Amino acid sequence: RLRLSSPQPDFELRVVPTRVAIRGKESATVSVHAIRRDGFAAPITFGLQNTNDGFSVQSVTLSGTQTVARVTIKSNLTETEDPVPLVITGTSTNAAGRFTRIAVPAEDRMQAFLWRHLVPAQEFLAMVYDPKTVADEPRAGKFGKGKKRK
Repeated sequence: RLRLSSPQPDFELRVVPTRVAIRGKESATVSVHAIRRDGFAAPITFGLQNTNDGFSVQSVTLSGTQTVARVTIKSNLTETEDPVPLVITGTSTNAAGRFTRIAVPAEDRMQAFLWRHLVPAQEFLAMVYDPKTVADEPRAGKFGKGKKRK
């Protein structure tokens, strides 16, 4: 697309992978990619949109020259019945004002053994599991249910 205008610095975020399994009361890491537009070079700080679900994000700031950050998601839950949708946000401030963007869930895919693409998805899901359980039959749309080991 061709656009003739003055620069409009902005950014977009992608979180990879689209789902994460977390051991009870532990943490897991995901990658957050910053796609900077028109010379946007301000630092970006990451967080969760809703922290009341038993999940938290360790504070991470991406410098103005970095494009990928590893974000740690921690859960204080021992187990979840179903996958929980999470929303990672990125906040930044520059001369134009304060920006907050939602990280779009994406999968990192390779095309023809060379090009890599971040393919957008609908939701970013987290499942907390008890390590003492064993997976039963997987069910569509869920990570699977478990039963206690003997």
